[in-house]
Amino acid sequence: YFTVDRGSQSVTSESSYQYLAYEDEGRVQTVQIDNPPINLLTSSLKGELLDAVQRFEADSDARCLLLRGQEGGTFSGGRNLNESRSWIESDETEADIEDAWHRGRELIQEMMTSSKVIVAVVEGAAVGGGAELLLHCDAVFASADAKVGFPEIKRGLFPGTGGIELLPELVGTRKALEILLVGDVYPISEWEEMGVVNQVCEPSKTYETAREFAEIVSQRPALAVEAIKHAIEAYKKKPKEQAMRRELSLFKEGFTSPEAEEGVRAFFEDREPEFGDRR
Repeated sequence: YFTVDRGSQSVTSESSYQYLAYEDEGRVQTVQIDNPPINLLTSSLKGELLDAVQRFEADSDARCLLLRGQEGGTFSGGRNLNESRSWIESDETEADIEDAWHRGRELIQEMMTSSKVIVAVVEGAAVGGGAELLLHCDAVFASADAKVGFPEIKRGLFPGTGGIELLPELVGTRKALEILLVGDVYPISEWEEMGVVNQVCEPSKTYETAREFAEIVSQRPALAVEAIKHAIEAYKKKPKEQAMRRELSLFKEGFTSPEAEEGVRAFFEDREPEFGDRR
């Protein structure tokens, strides 16, 4: 477990969203999906999620975003099949499907390319599109009674919001095929064994534990956090030589940054660094 002294913080909970609650607590912010009873991911909800992630990214004070469902309830039950049924019955089915696919991809692209850290807090079930959401977070903290799965194949479908791309990368191609072809929902302990979940928590302490992790990350120097994320992404997406050049560029930038200057000076002065908002 992570421990950190949060100190005194002024907490605001301003939100213009219909399906989300956005809490701005300075460096650590929280987005709670609120579309009862099981947080189905409608097109409108995904549009709000995209706006919330962009709002987080644009906030110069923000460092870490916690994404959760209802407290002690479902993270997300996935796609709203009523919308899917309307596509099937529409005369412009292909256009509707393509538009929905692009909206979903825009959301996960925003999450994956964020320069900051996004943490999923999974209490209850995360299935289908809900499971895809957590895959695209940087870290996952889950309740011991949570379950995750991709049941789309049982409806003649398959994950269309990044699951096909990312699941094989996380668990291997053979295991990903098994998960997607069988369509079962698995206990969270199995996802932890596969390396998808960072930590399984006592149900009553899941959010608290994720929050403690987020507080620690939020105190790390922002430029170094961003560099680590970008370097890892380069090795995932680019040929090795290009990724190495990207890493070298980031490495040089890091060593010439005010953050590195403060961090090294603090080491030799035997004190804790005071990074503040150095960039």
